[in-house]
Amino acid sequence: MNRYLLLLLTLMAGMGQTAHAEISVDTESLKLRFSEYGDLISVRACLPVCSDPGARIQDFDSYRGFVSINRDSGVVFKLDRIEGDTSVQLVFSNSFTNEIRRWHIPHSGWLLGLDLSRSQNMAIASGESFQPPDVPGFGAWLESLRYVVFEEGGIRQYGLDEDLEPWQQEQAWLGYRNRYWAALIRPEQAITAELRTAENQLEAQLDLSPQDPGPMRYLVYAGPVEPAALQSAHPELEHLIYSSLWFWLRWICQALFMLLAAIQALVPSWALAIIIMSLLVQLIMRPLNRMAERLQDDVRNTESRISPRLIKIKKEYKGAEQAERILALYKEENIHPLYSMKSLAGVLVIIPVFIGAFNMLAENIWLSGESFLWISDLSLPDAIAGLPFALPFLGDQLNLLPFIMIALSIPASILRNSSEPNPLLRARNIRNLCLMSLVFFLLFYTFPAGMVLYWVINNAVSMLVSFTQRSRT
Repeated sequence: MNRYLLLLLTLMAGMGQTAHAEISVDTESLKLRFSEYGDLISVRACLPVCSDPGARIQDFDSYRGFVSINRDSGVVFKLDRIEGDTSVQLVFSNSFTNEIRRWHIPHSGWLLGLDLSRSQNMAIASGESFQPPDVPGFGAWLESLRYVVFEEGGIRQYGLDEDLEPWQQEQAWLGYRNRYWAALIRPEQAITAELRTAENQLEAQLDLSPQDPGPMRYLVYAGPVEPAALQSAHPELEHLIYSSLWFWLRWICQALFMLLAAIQALVPSWALAIIIMSLLVQLIMRPLNRMAERLQDDVRNTESRISPRLIKIKKEYKGAEQAERILALYKEENIHPLYSMKSLAGVLVIIPVFIGAFNMLAENIWLSGESFLWISDLSLPDAIAGLPFALPFLGDQLNLLPFIMIALSIPASILRNSSEPNPLLRARNIRNLCLMSLVFFLLFYTFPAGMVLYWVINNAVSMLVSFTQRSRT
């Protein structure tokens, strides 16, 4: 009877109070809104700071609330706000259930702390503003919302439409991310985490259930996927960036990012920094490229020398006899049967750097919102004009940079092979390189302008080198 009387008095007291419709906390990099029950309703994250007029901004604002905590009663919690030198604490206490929910909010950064006096189920959700834009073509590879789970073997990422089993987690990060931003939570005690998935799932939601009844502590990160921000928040989080790559490719990405950031510190334009970085990378790699070109020239010269005899053998003989005569020709000319593999040396040199630059520019949040010439945003296709119709796979925008890229690559391919004495081989090589240029055009057409700009400069340098070499001969 006393228990019910206490509940009635508490409810009456709660009704007599003015309910906290919303509790707001603004820091350098976050704008937070809490419910009267201690739920984190929404987050606005800014990079570098919210007062910067050019700040990059992301909202976490699901209709469920960004971080929602189960409760046993509808009684409004009492709020104590404690201001410190480096942080703010919001302490939500329920006198009926003796429950305490304490949020630790630093004045700077994107890492929050949450202490619960006893275990409660929780949910963390993304919201409509976190959904990626609808991008046509291969550009859709970059724009996706996916779950992230930190495991001993590395970081695993999953689509919202995959069939996933519940996770048993303790002191490990999990959450979701899009191209530039992430929401992650790290339980200090053991929990079971269910990642909501479905065929047409548009919003990420993680349901967390503690395995023990005692107090719980969580770390919550809501911020940019940016090297300095992740490292300052928690040492483990820096592995999130470029996490889909092998470790040695991540090193290339990090080296290229540091180079690009250093250039941008001297040149007040990210686009000009990309152009200079592309030139510097070409300069640094020039000795390796020359070695690769010599190997490719050796292959072309060998093909030119033996091509007439190979054509004759293939015309006059079939089956096993043809293979025997070709091997005999290779032996007579002292050529290894796999001699043509030497021409792949150039690809082996270029591809790792290309992948590194591709991923670094794709995940570089600093390119978001940066303009250059007719390009309004380096993180999006350059879209010089709109089309009155939509092309399959390519969309309804006219992107100029991919046309400049292919206009440079095809002449470079022709110049590179113009010295080939065998007309059949020259025509075949030019045809193959032109087809490759067309493939790159389709691949890059809906990619962000910053990435295409890097490759345009590469092609311009390649054409200049080929023209110079042709002039000397």
